[in-house]
Amino acid sequence: MKNRALAKHIEALNSNGNSDLDIITDLEHWADYDVYTPAELNRYQHEQDYIYLFNEVNGFKPRKDLDLYTDIMLIDAVDELYNQLDLELEEIDEWDGDFPDLEYDLEKADYFDTGIYY
Repeated sequence: MKNRALAKHIEALNSNGNSDLDIITDLEHWADYDVYTPAELNRYQHEQDYIYLFNEVNGFKPRKDLDLYTDIMLIDAVDELYNQLDLELEEIDEWDGDFPDLEYDLEKADYFDTGIYY
C-alpha cells in the first residue's frame, strides 16, 4: 500500500496547476531511486534542491553525505543556500555595470610576453 500512498501524494502535488513542474507519476521510476513513500519522495526532493543550490552558490557539487542530515537539518541547509543565492543576486542587481579603468601600457606588455606568436 506504500505505492498507493505515493501515487496519491504525487497526484496531489501535480494538481497544483503548474504543469511545468509535474512530478513523474511512474512508480517504477521512483523505485529506481528507492522512493516508495511520500516521506521518501519529499526527502529526495529536498536532497536534489540542496545539491542544485549548493552547486549554484559554490560552483561545485557538495561532497557531504546527505544521509547524515536529518530532514530538518536538510531543509535548514536548503533555506540557507536560498538566502546566499538571494544575496548574490542582490549584489548583481546593485552592480552599476562599470569596470575600473584599465590602462594598457605597451612598454609593460613585454612583461607578459608568453613567447607564443601566431
